[in-house]
Amino acid sequence: MSDVYHGESETCDELLDELKKFLQDGCGCTLGPKNGPCCRQFPEETVLFNLNNCLELSSLELDLVILTSIQVFTQSECIGGKRRPRCTFYFQSKAICKEMFLHFYGISYSRFRRLKEHYELRANYVEENAVVLPGRIPGFKSDEVKVLSSCETKIGVWRTYEAACRALNKRAVGSSTFLQMWGQFYLDVVVSKPMTDLCVTCQQNTNRLQCAANLPESEKEELLRDHQDHIKSAQREREFYRSSCTNSQETLDNIGAMH
Repeated sequence: MSDVYHGESETCDELLDELKKFLQDGCGCTLGPKNGPCCRQFPEETVLFNLNNCLELSSLELDLVILTSIQVFTQSECIGGKRRPRCTFYFQSKAICKEMFLHFYGISYSRFRRLKEHYELRANYVEENAVVLPGRIPGFKSDEVKVLSSCETKIGVWRTYEAACRALNKRAVGSSTFLQMWGQFYLDVVVSKPMTDLCVTCQQNTNRLQCAANLPESEKEELLRDHQDHIKSAQREREFYRSSCTNSQETLDNIGAMH
């Protein structure tokens, strides 16, 4: 098995020559037919054609291609009570080994590892911080949108990601690349607007009302009454808050006028 990975400073000709040698020597895995090497599943022309296409891409475009593969082929396994992502590799619906994957796309293992860590950090953040609100959020067709708190911003998420990378002594992508990747891979993750940032009681009441179709009328009325009482209570609290802010501002203005 080849233990030499593509260096990011290699020229196109060097990568092509290295790929040809890799195909001649074989990858040494047993993922191919009859437990043979997976590299024997593809004609050399197919492999070279794919690599040439990758070499024509910009660095960011190729990163997006690799991240797409990571996202599609990564599955979370529960090991020792912890969820750990495991990435398998395929090309044209055929299983391939990691070495073959790296040669297919002309990337080094360190670059692949960096992209995979980026994907895992983002996925972990979404899993730990995003919530799925009951019902459908206006403006989104899917009812499985994951919502981050309205006090959060995408740049704020990037800063958290950058700090995590710095703490782990890992290389972080820039903010513009981070946001572009967000738009590419996390269309279902949104920062909530204040109108969708419901309190826990509102979420619970909304969920109960949505499931109340088959309940007796008396129970429906009770659920609706509880929800209305909660809304009225929230309105009173909001009015008190606004009144307190107004009174405080007037007090400050009066103190300023006295001096």
